[in-house]
Formats: sequence, structure tokens, C-alpha cells
Amino acid sequence: MSFVDDEIGNNMNQNQNNSTITDELTLQIVNMLRNGLGIQQPQSNLDNLSIGFKLNGDNYPLWATLMKKAIGGRGKKSHLTGIPPAPEEIEPAYEKWEQADQTVFTWIIQNIEISLINNVSQFPTAKAL
Repeated sequence: MSFVDDEIGNNMNQNQNNSTITDELTLQIVNMLRNGLGIQQPQSNLDNLSIGFKLNGDNYPLWATLMKKAIGGRGKKSHLTGIPPAPEEIEPAYEKWEQADQTVFTWIIQNIEISLINNVSQFPTAKAL
């Protein structure tokens, strides 16, 4: 084998290694995009949800429909329906679920007239509320 053959062989091996690394990086990026980047959403997206008017006691049917749509649009419908059910408190996923549930609870409270908040703020979960 000549020097040129050795160089060609080395370049082929290096190209295969680079291709393998590129494939692995591509797979990792795809998985990150599928599963989220592992970072929290900006707080501004989590802090507020407004449907344009507040529950006042007389407008429940329209208010409830719009709230379900708005909450479902943020991927949190399960906190209203209970499907799938919340993890058990001893499960590792519970803390993340509870944080999301408290966010949904807050969105609901933000869309209720102040005079009604005291009547509903004692519920333990968004679904119960």
C-alpha cells in the first residue's frame, strides 16, 4: 500500500467518523425538539391568560367555554379534565404536575371577578375549582 492509499483510507475513516458524529448530533437535536429543550417557558407566557372578560356569576357558560379553549390551547387541558390523572404525591413527576396545576389555577382566578374569588380560592386543584 502506498502513501496515497494510506491517505485515502485515513480520509475515508475520518469521513465515516464525522458522519457518525453528525448523525448522532442530528438525532440528539431531533430528540430535544420533540421532548422540549429542558428549559422552562418564559414566565410571561405562564403568568397571564386573559379571555377578555371575567366570570361574574351570570356569564358562566360562555366564560367556561372560552377558558377551556384557552387553557387547552396552552396544553394544560388535563388539569381541567383529570385525564390523565395527576401523579401520586410520592412520584417524581408530581412536583412538575403540581406547578402546572397551580399555573392553571392562577389563570382561572385571574379571569374571575374579585367579588367571587373568595368563594372559590380554597379549592385544592384547578380541576376542583
